[in-house]
Amino acid sequence: MFKFFTTVWLSLLIFVGSTGLSIATTGGDLNIAMLGFSSDSKYFVMTVLDNGDAAGVVSAKIMIVNVATNKCVRGGCQKASKRVREEDAFTKQDVFEKDVLDEVLKKTWLLRKKLQLTPPRGYFAKGHFEGDGAAVYNYVHKKIRVLMLQKVNEDQMKASMQLEVSMDNFKKTLDSLNNYRSSALEYKLDDSLFISPNERCFAFLVRVNYPDGHYDFIVQTVKF
Repeated sequence: MFKFFTTVWLSLLIFVGSTGLSIATTGGDLNIAMLGFSSDSKYFVMTVLDNGDAAGVVSAKIMIVNVATNKCVRGGCQKASKRVREEDAFTKQDVFEKDVLDEVLKKTWLLRKKLQLTPPRGYFAKGHFEGDGAAVYNYVHKKIRVLMLQKVNEDQMKASMQLEVSMDNFKKTLDSLNNYRSSALEYKLDDSLFISPNERCFAFLVRVNYPDGHYDFIVQTVKF
């Protein structure tokens, strides 16, 4: 069940302090909001809302990432979940979704305030793909090229990926082909690019597909 920009999402954007920056997208039952960077461009924040699995559990997670290390800051990755009773699935779905989103936001309120993520800042640019797995992003006066490489081990049912990001004759590598994720089938680079206030830090969205049809999203960040 997907509801693009429901009341829950509007409430979320108001809660974090900005309705103009966030870019939301869908992954089937997933709603992903790339909220933005801190005012000093050092940190990035995004949220993921899962509208409910087969057991009727609604969950939300928040990821606060140190852009330079491309890793969650201490206490910055939080998750909350709540079971939706079958009789409440239609009448109270939005209420449960708002509850789990509010919970992860409240858990990280002091941290987001400390890291200057209230409100998040930056802007969003779209790119276009050149072939399979590579994307070129053009915006204002810059050009970003992102090449995705991936390896699949079908016998052990795992896959790895690596991003090579180029800008102004500089190149950075994110993740690693040696970093296999269990049960991962393949990766797909989204055509979304979030740009920091100083225009030297970037966040990319990567979709991870699994053999059973399930998928998830991870964020990759880089600093130039």
